[in-house]
Amino acid sequence: MRKPQPRLARRLDLPKVARQLELRPDDLEAMDRGWMPLASVSVLLGLGLVLVAVVYAGALAGADWAPALRWLALLMLFVPVALRQFSPSTSRQERLILIGMLAMALFTVKVLYSPLGYKFSDELQHWRTAQDILETHRLFAPNFILPVSPLYPGLEILTTAAVELTGLSIFQAGLAIMAVARLTLVLALFLLFERDARSARVAGVATLLYMAHPHFLFLNAMFTYQALALSFMALVLLAAARCAAGHSRTRVAWRIVFGLALLALAATHHITMYLTAGFLVLWLLAGFVVHSPRSQIWSQLTSAVLAVAAAVGWLLLVAPDTQDYLVNGLNAPLEGLAMILAGETEAAAQTFRPPGGPLIDKLISVAAIGAMLLGLGLGWWRVWQRRGAQNALAVALAIAAGGYLASLGLRLISDSGELTGRLWTFVFAPSALIWAAGMIQGKLPSPPRQAWINGAWTKWGLPALAIVIFLGGITSGWPPYWGRLPGPYLPGAAERSMNPEGVAAGHWIGTEFAPGNRIATDFPDYMIAGAYGHQYPVFGLSNVFTAPEFTETELEDLKHYQIRYLLVDRRLATGLPKQGYYFDPWEERPPEGVNWLDESKLLKFDHVPGISRVFDSGNVVIYDVGALSGVR
Repeated sequence: MRKPQPRLARRLDLPKVARQLELRPDDLEAMDRGWMPLASVSVLLGLGLVLVAVVYAGALAGADWAPALRWLALLMLFVPVALRQFSPSTSRQERLILIGMLAMALFTVKVLYSPLGYKFSDELQHWRTAQDILETHRLFAPNFILPVSPLYPGLEILTTAAVELTGLSIFQAGLAIMAVARLTLVLALFLLFERDARSARVAGVATLLYMAHPHFLFLNAMFTYQALALSFMALVLLAAARCAAGHSRTRVAWRIVFGLALLALAATHHITMYLTAGFLVLWLLAGFVVHSPRSQIWSQLTSAVLAVAAAVGWLLLVAPDTQDYLVNGLNAPLEGLAMILAGETEAAAQTFRPPGGPLIDKLISVAAIGAMLLGLGLGWWRVWQRRGAQNALAVALAIAAGGYLASLGLRLISDSGELTGRLWTFVFAPSALIWAAGMIQGKLPSPPRQAWINGAWTKWGLPALAIVIFLGGITSGWPPYWGRLPGPYLPGAAERSMNPEGVAAGHWIGTEFAPGNRIATDFPDYMIAGAYGHQYPVFGLSNVFTAPEFTETELEDLKHYQIRYLLVDRRLATGLPKQGYYFDPWEERPPEGVNWLDESKLLKFDHVPGISRVFDSGNVVIYDVGALSGVR
């Protein structure tokens, strides 16, 4: 019996419409249903964002209901889009629109957290570089809080150009650029995934899953060079795929896109550039393994060589100091691994201690890891079963997805939390595609005449797993549980320690002091003094602040580090630091739960001859210690 056609198909010539509009049959079926599904999801996204704003306002007012309601608000954003992406009847166009809408909705969640200015330390570092370009009209001016930032000025070049052309502030121009970058990233990933999987449904689910990774919501929405570089990375990989498979006429156009995106990537972020070049080399090697056509091999060889040349060329000619920066970042994890391998029990005890946070957060994080491993296992099994028909890109992505397992291994090493988090940003892309392909294109084993099992699994089981992964991304991502909502000042709590009083002190420093003075302070004010104050903050002087009295030892430290100013926030003594330390990670700490900083230690500088108070806002005090340290 002939399958009944939709009403729209009965009124129109289906093959003719498909040819003229380049639509697929499922697109026409979706058009027959109208715009109602998309409109319904749009309304829910809007209501979810309104609820996020209400939650943030409640958190600022100290409302007890805000944390629980935040979960509901985020689920209102993610769940409707997830259900539509997993549905087999959703059209390709709707999938693309929903992916873009969700990306912008999640970006708005971050913007609403601090809608008037930057509060995250990573953003302040790049704000400083952009401000230096506007003031000096030159690149590569020194940045005291992130010396490597001026060496990769792609983000700041775009931002300052927008500022000069439009008159917007750095904050406003940065928001616009990061919004465009985020939309570019998810759409390019969708097209890349679709090209590999040959399925809009798999591509939509994979892109959705990528947006569930731990750092998509906040860290990769910030005004940082990595967040912008991700969009260039996606464009480079998409252009490389189109160059390898395109016709001669389109190959030239895509090669131009590849070259421009590659140059922009090299000038924007080091790690993203290196990983992109490494993946292109892996893709080339996979082409030899699966015996790709010669034209594709040559295309991938060209892409890999250009990427490696761009990465090495920028490193050697423009940013040789990057090597020291990267080595310093790897020292702590490597030392922790070496101590464990050497059998040092104290190091092992520190390494395998359970993560902080509420119990429910830990359970959700573990459940999310289990859901990811389940999908990856099925996906890898599917790749193995079809190994004779796989293309080079699919094999390279399957191998790269193994990086997720490596990231879980890194979590077992002390002092590797930041490295693991950064790695998630990249390994979740191939992992998401392998997960989506394995889950969607595979079927559960079920008895005959019980196809409803696979139907229920597809309709409800798969979206449920994706939702668990999304929730796990929140519980194991940034900010930690104590910083997910804005609110009053908290000691030693990163962005929760940055408030108008501290920012005002930073601006005062920038107008009253010459730039580049060495200043010692706590970690959040370290960023404020360096960004807004344009000073040279110094780590490693926690004992100066935590010592009961100012003795010869503290004086020698001031002289050794050539400190000119001390910035003291008296509110530090109101509680234990949320991030585990007040001033630097190496400060001596008593047993857990014991406060080692009281107000008398912070006020001792008022009674030391030769130290003068030059600023006092009530909580924030700045002392000039140049007469003692010999710095003028």
